[in-house]
Amino acid sequence: LLFAGFLFWISKDNQKEVQKIQEQVQQREQQEEGAGETPSPTPEAAPEQPAADTSADQPSPTPDTADVPASGLSCRGDDFMDANDSPTYAYPVILQQLLAQNGKNIPVENKGLYGAGTLSHLRYAGVPEEEIQAYIAAHTASGGELAVTETTARDFAPEELARTDQGYVPVLFMGFYGGWHNDLQELIAQQEKILATYSGNPEQYLILGYPNTGSTDGDNVFDDTMTQRWGEHYVSLRQVMQGSVYTYAGQQEMAGIVYQKLSELGYLG
Repeated sequence: LLFAGFLFWISKDNQKEVQKIQEQVQQREQQEEGAGETPSPTPEAAPEQPAADTSADQPSPTPDTADVPASGLSCRGDDFMDANDSPTYAYPVILQQLLAQNGKNIPVENKGLYGAGTLSHLRYAGVPEEEIQAYIAAHTASGGELAVTETTARDFAPEELARTDQGYVPVLFMGFYGGWHNDLQELIAQQEKILATYSGNPEQYLILGYPNTGSTDGDNVFDDTMTQRWGEHYVSLRQVMQGSVYTYAGQQEMAGIVYQKLSELGYLG
């Protein structure tokens, strides 16, 4: 019995020793594994790349073409001065003087026609003849008593039709003597046809109006329609003039109004 108890004590004691040895071995293995393990290298941060210069890819700012000074002015349309007075007193002549007085070296061409309807202005500007004849045919077919300006256009000599003003800023003043069959949309279409004969900046132009409808309401409708179509490019002389377009003083006043408006639009530099 004593021998059996002795064996049990030895066995129990051995179990403790074995467990202790196993723990020591396990610790040694863990240390060896940690010592032999090569740490993973830390990736080196890539150098920061400078931001790409995209300024060369960006389009250069485009200047407002409406602010480019005019190379010249082409005053085309109704002239209220006859052949004797126009070279001295017509508003384009006074306008040229105003430009010179203010140091503006901008030539002005007077393309006005005394007492002419819009059909004559179309021909004078070089609008295709078939388009003029189409207006004449339509006016004639409408019947009724028509003014001569509704069914005819003046004849011009070849030298009169020669153009040197296509690159200039057009100043159109037409419609007082008829030729548009009392149809404002037709008048606008005729104005557009003449503007299309110019080769300069299409954003630079001025439209003048002096309604002659015979009534205040009709004149108001005329101005409202023109303003709706042409916006800031339209000036109603009826609303801004104090004098009459038939007088020398009126032509001088008209020249001042045109000069001021051209300056406001940025056409004079």
